[in-house]
Amino acid sequence: MKRIIDLIGLFLLLLVLSGCASSQVWYTKIDASRGQENQDQGVFDFSGSGNLKYSYTLLCINEKGEEKEITFGSDTTLDDGTILALEVKPFRGVLSWEEIPITDVPYSIRKKL
Repeated sequence: MKRIIDLIGLFLLLLVLSGCASSQVWYTKIDASRGQENQDQGVFDFSGSGNLKYSYTLLCINEKGEEKEITFGSDTTLDDGTILALEVKPFRGVLSWEEIPITDVPYSIRKKL
């Protein structure tokens, strides 16, 4: 019984800490061919698109040079070649994104985009 209580406590601690974890900025360049129109997922949407009309799964790069594919949503289609900065939090995924000029992207990342 004590082991179950310990596991519940650990789970709650991790849940609280994940909300306190700092977010990271990831940069990407829109490839319109990778966008897709979403189907209605109902109340619970675990697709990563946030119940938005369109979703994109794109290769993203952070300031450390790490690369990974990230899925995020949009209410509108995004233009091919648009540069985005994504605010990503561990466990929660993409919190927000904004279109930015290429000059706002660190030089080391510009070469990879």
